[in-house]
Amino acid sequence: MKLLYKLIFLFLFIFSVSCGDLLKMDTHFVPIEAENLYEYDNLQSFEEIYDSTKIIAFLNRETVNELIKLENFDALASIRYKFRESLEGSLDRMTFGSIVIDGRLPGFSRIEVDDRYVPHTLTFVAMDFFYYIPWEKSRSYDIKLIAQDISNTMDDCTIFYVDENSIIYGERGEHHVLHITYLEAIKRLEVFHSVQKENPFWKLPEQDLFSNSLAKLRLAKNFHNTENAPKEIDWTNFENLISRHQRKLFATIRDLIPEFSTEFSEAIRFDFELKDYRLNALIVRDSTVKKVFNGLNAVPVNTKINLKKDATHKTLKQSLRDLSIFHEIEIVHKTDQGFIINENDDRFY
Repeated sequence: MKLLYKLIFLFLFIFSVSCGDLLKMDTHFVPIEAENLYEYDNLQSFEEIYDSTKIIAFLNRETVNELIKLENFDALASIRYKFRESLEGSLDRMTFGSIVIDGRLPGFSRIEVDDRYVPHTLTFVAMDFFYYIPWEKSRSYDIKLIAQDISNTMDDCTIFYVDENSIIYGERGEHHVLHITYLEAIKRLEVFHSVQKENPFWKLPEQDLFSNSLAKLRLAKNFHNTENAPKEIDWTNFENLISRHQRKLFATIRDLIPEFSTEFSEAIRFDFELKDYRLNALIVRDSTVKKVFNGLNAVPVNTKINLKKDATHKTLKQSLRDLSIFHEIEIVHKTDQGFIINENDDRFY
């Protein structure tokens, strides 16, 4: 897999360095129109997107997981997500067959899911919740009847995928994920509902939306597989954290680099604006990059560096002195091409 596919977080980090030396450089600004991104869409038909064999293969992909502690149980989740619990009532009102979700009912609670690495408010709308409702094990529900009910009550609705406890449904430009699990320990029915749909102002390819939905279904299916929780984060499969849309964005930039590299000297930076993604990526080719790379490479894995107080890594601190988003960093994974960096125990680059 090519460098910018494998190291998207490093790309966002290293190529946005704005050190003092860089401020002296000339900048070549490159606007990238939306149609550039669509060149990276394959020509598969919609029927191929929803092929059940390919869906199952996607759901079985390994990713980077961690154990998270919630109010009523521990869960297994990808590091790309964070969670916000609410034990109070809410305005949620939904019905799925015999299952009624009503935030006013006693015992109701929910967990909101936020994707740290997808700025969805700019390109698409995402709403993802785990709902918990009191439920006796003797009560039943039928996933196929729920799918039939959804198909009958929603206008122009298509059922794209069904298994023993999951449904993906909706229409082109909007996908819903429904996943249902009974939790014996707390006598609650867990209903995961996810919505991925186009932002009214942006056109997002069908394949991108659907791959986002599959990632959310994978989250729900593995949420209680805590017996598989790693003792520490294993970064072996970090490529699977990257969404399909993100891969296309960086493939676009990657393919433009050779063209511009032959036209300009090394003492220049390229500032790319991906207009349908609102992302600025700064690419630098001078010795500053080598200083940053060598400085980071000299730091042992799992060593924390406070960029304000640390007195040991002076060269690295100097190289990063204007990168104000970083305060305390920890290199958690290295390859011969780059690094994954944890910043303030919260976000990875």
